[in-house]
Amino acid sequence: MEVIEKMRKKMLLPKEELDIKDLFVAIKKAIVQNGKLIEDCYLFDTGASISAKTIADIFDRPQKNNYGNLSAPFINDFGRVSHNMVPYGIVGVKIEGKIRLKNYIDIIKVCLETRNSLIFQTLPGKTLDAIAKIINDLLAQTPDFNEIVLTSQDIEKEDIDLLIYIGEKSKFQRLSFDGEKIYLGIGKYELFVHKVLDQNLIDEAKAFGVTVYEDEKDIYKKINTLGGNYCSAIMTDDKEKAREFIAKVKSSYILVNTSPLVVTETNLFPEMLLKRKITVIYDK
Repeated sequence: MEVIEKMRKKMLLPKEELDIKDLFVAIKKAIVQNGKLIEDCYLFDTGASISAKTIADIFDRPQKNNYGNLSAPFINDFGRVSHNMVPYGIVGVKIEGKIRLKNYIDIIKVCLETRNSLIFQTLPGKTLDAIAKIINDLLAQTPDFNEIVLTSQDIEKEDIDLLIYIGEKSKFQRLSFDGEKIYLGIGKYELFVHKVLDQNLIDEAKAFGVTVYEDEKDIYKKINTLGGNYCSAIMTDDKEKAREFIAKVKSSYILVNTSPLVVTETNLFPEMLLKRKITVIYDK
């Protein structure tokens, strides 16, 4: 992919070390200024309304992370030693499933915070295209960042440094990508109906694509093996069954008598996109 070669060349340029807080202030301002465009695109894509301010607010503040020096450089018998946390480089995100706009923005935010370059393999959409262009107009003004790339091409065999996969866990296990990869179960919800307490909640879950289990046989094996280990819920009036569910299910979020759809977190954190690097410069 030609764009990857261009990204790698820009990554070698001297950096300005632009303050992430300043970048986020500029992104927030640009999103608000282009709010009508974003809101119209979202209405076109989904038929629903959204406030551009809710998107801008995602960039309110950077998360703390260990980007840069872990400790002050020091001299030993081998030379000048530096311990750093550095970005992976080019992060590819392959999405085969339904996730919210918020999740896309969260991924962009974490990649910018950790100074990684980002390629999305995803279905086209006017809203994401518009937001990426707004942010890219700012990123193009500094050598510190590559522009965000949106593509429909398969990125598995491309020269990327880290692959994030969002979709079916079984497909993640069969990926042909040889490098480091991360599975995110965003959008993979399960609901175990031990006893029907709210039929409307069940119907809403099914309409959204939640996997609904109404048979208790092998329920924990099914959820832990086939599910996304993201968000699982149980509907029951049995306190002991609820405790058992909480103890045995491996998902990051576990809910009781609540729709799993209330959970929208992305579960991608800065430390997942940084790696430790020790450099030694011979200096005698």
